[in-house]
Amino acid sequence: MSMQRKYSIIALIAIFIPTTALANAVIPLIFVTLPIMLYALLPIIWIEAKILKNNLNLPLKKAMISSAIANTVSTIFGIPLTWFVVALLQFISGGFFIDPNTGLDTFSQKFLVVAWHMAWLSPIPPTHGNLALLAMLLILIAFFFVTWQIEYFIVKRMNKQLEPPLVKSVCLRANIITYGLLVLFCMIFVLFLKILPS
Repeated sequence: MSMQRKYSIIALIAIFIPTTALANAVIPLIFVTLPIMLYALLPIIWIEAKILKNNLNLPLKKAMISSAIANTVSTIFGIPLTWFVVALLQFISGGFFIDPNTGLDTFSQKFLVVAWHMAWLSPIPPTHGNLALLAMLLILIAFFFVTWQIEYFIVKRMNKQLEPPLVKSVCLRANIITYGLLVLFCMIFVLFLKILPS
């Protein structure tokens, strides 16, 4: 079985299991987020190519090639590298050795615990099952900044005739739109889990 197929199976299991099961698992979130982003890659390439074409006055073919290369590199290399760095920081700071179930009384406590454990989320009580989804949203923020920079660098190198500040702002706009759609998907996922029987 190929690695992509294994990741796809893991992603489908993660999407369709109830909240309580999600809450009781130790989750390296890369196994949930990366397959979803791989499935979303083609639509994202198309959306961002249209944004590049319209805002940088590129021919459609050039915009499509720029978007395809930039998004493929940022997804296949940038996202796993970002997750590894966040997981390493979690390990170095002691996040793997601290029980995340302590101090979950207020929203700010929950937010800090999830932010500290967002790369490799430890088991959390079923009553706090949505914290796993909050962790997914937080790790998407980290992915956003890295993919934006990678895509800006690649699009700028492929289109040297364009002004770098303009390329940077257009790549930022493109990533805001596509990551906004990913966040929307996560919010729909939250609502879907809420209506599932536990």
